[in-house]
Amino acid sequence: MEVIEAKILLKNLFARMEPQEGGGYLLQGRLTDDEYAALRMAVGVLEGGAMPSPGVAAPAGSAPRVPTPPPLPVYEPEPVPEPEPVPEPEPAPGPAPVTKPVVTEPRLDIDASVLELPDGPENIRLCLDFGTAMSKATLVLDGASDYDDETITVLHLGEYGDDIEDYKLHSAVYIDDDGKLWFGAEAEEYCGRDAPDGSRQVMDNIKHWLSLGQVDAEVDGKFNPTDISVTYADIILAYLTFLTWSVNKALEHLEQPPGGYPRNLNRRFAMPCLSGADFKEVQYRLRKYLGEAQVLADTFFADLRKGLPLQRFVQAVRLLREGGRREYKFVREGITEPLGVAGTLLNYYSEKPHHMVVMVIDVGAGTIDFSVYRMHVDPERDISIAIEAAGSVDGVTEAGNHLDLALMGLILQYCGIAPEQGIPDRFQWYLQRNIREFKEELFDQGETTISHDGYEVTIKLDQFLATPGVTDFKNALDQKMVGILESINKDWIDLIGASQRIPYLTVALTGGGASLPMVRELADRQITVRGKQIRVVPAKRFPTWLEDAHSELELDYPRIAVSLGGARKKLIKQGGTATAIAGGVTGRQVYDDPKYQW
Repeated sequence: MEVIEAKILLKNLFARMEPQEGGGYLLQGRLTDDEYAALRMAVGVLEGGAMPSPGVAAPAGSAPRVPTPPPLPVYEPEPVPEPEPVPEPEPAPGPAPVTKPVVTEPRLDIDASVLELPDGPENIRLCLDFGTAMSKATLVLDGASDYDDETITVLHLGEYGDDIEDYKLHSAVYIDDDGKLWFGAEAEEYCGRDAPDGSRQVMDNIKHWLSLGQVDAEVDGKFNPTDISVTYADIILAYLTFLTWSVNKALEHLEQPPGGYPRNLNRRFAMPCLSGADFKEVQYRLRKYLGEAQVLADTFFADLRKGLPLQRFVQAVRLLREGGRREYKFVREGITEPLGVAGTLLNYYSEKPHHMVVMVIDVGAGTIDFSVYRMHVDPERDISIAIEAAGSVDGVTEAGNHLDLALMGLILQYCGIAPEQGIPDRFQWYLQRNIREFKEELFDQGETTISHDGYEVTIKLDQFLATPGVTDFKNALDQKMVGILESINKDWIDLIGASQRIPYLTVALTGGGASLPMVRELADRQITVRGKQIRVVPAKRFPTWLEDAHSELELDYPRIAVSLGGARKKLIKQGGTATAIAGGVTGRQVYDDPKYQW
């Protein structure tokens, strides 16, 4: 081992030691083989043992070596005959000594072969929904025409990424004490193994960093125990590599079309509702990261579930980007989450006319996104149109995580713990790991009981709903919904009313938080917009056309709606907005065929 390497290892080892009350230090985790070798080297130097091999600098501060004088000449005695060798006794029977193999890192070669493939088929596409808590993906194979039945497959990502037969993949990353990356459900498992006292944390809100503009900040020590510098952008890329790997594994196990599913299948990706430069920045990053993620998933395809060494991942990213900017043509549109949901509401082939003004509210863990659409199906005229209202796309960051924090605050209050005085690490880790389960149980059962590490408390639903955090959350949603309706062109509101073909505003609720009581209240009430009373009604929880063709998706529809609608061929184009004028709708033509003009 080189001296400089030993110094780095020892410095990292001392950094992991924590001072204890009453004196002494506590070392979390186990020593690696290299750290143990570095300690042995240090002890050998202090005891005056062998120094490092020639050509290696001695540690700073050590005494200079004094040349040894040449020995005095001596007279050699007459040689004495060598005695006959005595044969050594045969070793006693027993197991052979175990020699620890020398582990060397294999050479790292980037597998960029996906960039050399012919363009993927245009009639097959993926939509990836990178979620704050869970990620989803849907594959759609087009029919012979726009109106034929599509083949829709929501991929079982959890079956291959989390070892759970599910459509959802945990959005989580953990760096262990050995500097290995773990993903999904395994991230939580390994964090619990390494830090049962809560001293380490899983990174489980990684998408939220995009909305907050924190992607270029360096990951701090509570998430990264190594001396390898990484940013939150690096962690997002690492997770998207895992998501892409899980998609590739799921595609392998599907019935294959002629030629199979190429690795460069065209893909869309879901975007949070951001405005202006923020939207363009996040869209650029996600398009780039998803392209790089396919190359990295191919590079580490065999080893991603075995613990990916952080150092090798960082090296791979550097090698991938050294050759200059690469073009990932298979990564296509970035779509807002409400846009994906809207794509599930409309059956492009229908036996009867439909006229709706729909507000989509997608309630995720990190953001709540809003948008307004006019939808129209006329089978007699062969018209099928969905148009987005200009200026209606917006969002709030007070989402599911906001309620998680409010519930944690109430639990701490009932336990008599003042956060400003410090929360015990073990209890804080326990709450962070289980808070979503407590929240779901609270809404499903009306109460939830927390018992851990000497603390025990029962929280009832009415107590939680009365907290300022929940009240503020509900008011923020109401103000955003009404504010969007008042900000769009007034003619959109004039379309809605008892005397019109569209008697009410339909609200479609999707996302993991769609069933929350304060969210459901938004979709069943009277509201006042620009002095006009409007009746608001909820959309059918599961669209009829999906009920007929894919009844197996009903339970998971609120969570998979974004990826499902986003993968369909018919899609409201970004910028395909319109305003309502004199009871009609004018604006940019959404589709090339003139029959699609309203």
